[in-house]
Amino acid sequence: MSMNSMKEIFLRNRLFLVPYLLLLIICIFILCFFDKSNIHIWTNNHNNLFFDYFFAFITNLGDGLFVLVVAFALLFYRYGHALLVFSTYIISGLLVQFLKLIIFADSPRPKHYFEGIYNLHVVKGVDMLSSYSFPSGHSASSFAMFLCLAFITKNKILQFLCFIMACLVAYSRVYLSQHFLIDSVTGSAIAVIVVLVYYYYYHLKLHGDWINKSLWILIYKKTKGKNQ
Repeated sequence: MSMNSMKEIFLRNRLFLVPYLLLLIICIFILCFFDKSNIHIWTNNHNNLFFDYFFAFITNLGDGLFVLVVAFALLFYRYGHALLVFSTYIISGLLVQFLKLIIFADSPRPKHYFEGIYNLHVVKGVDMLSSYSFPSGHSASSFAMFLCLAFITKNKILQFLCFIMACLVAYSRVYLSQHFLIDSVTGSAIAVIVVLVYYYYYHLKLHGDWINKSLWILIYKKTKGKNQ
């Protein structure tokens, strides 16, 4: 594989990757000049009933179960696509859990961090967590899944929509006070790096007819065989 291949990957998915890089730079700038607690308080103050319901729903798209459902659904389209989503979800998830549970096990979530200091706005019905804040697993899962979907589709508009959806899930974790901004930003960065590295060094090297086959083909062949 050459640098030209990586350049081609970047250009083919630029409507996801370019805005992500720009947003990442902006977030890093904010994190460098403002304290994470002040950032969170400012974010927490900008709320309303519509967004309470909206982000309480959208955050579920970063749940591991939802990602696995998407990977399973892709089995009916192409095995290779399902493998891409499943593998990058597992790899990024393991990295996040290692950091969360081993390296940064003492990182409190906003609920615990602001306890007795600031009265956070919380969304009714959302189970508030208090520990293992850094990094955000939902942010990593959503960015891994939606970047893979952007790789799969050739439609530029859909690629940009994948970027928007990934950002909404990542921001939902901050809006719901389940994570700080730095948690979501780091989770997203881990996922993007994992997807790019996995796709470049492994997925593009896959060979065999099975990659482009699907469960539909298997079911069709079995049904056709029984009817003959």
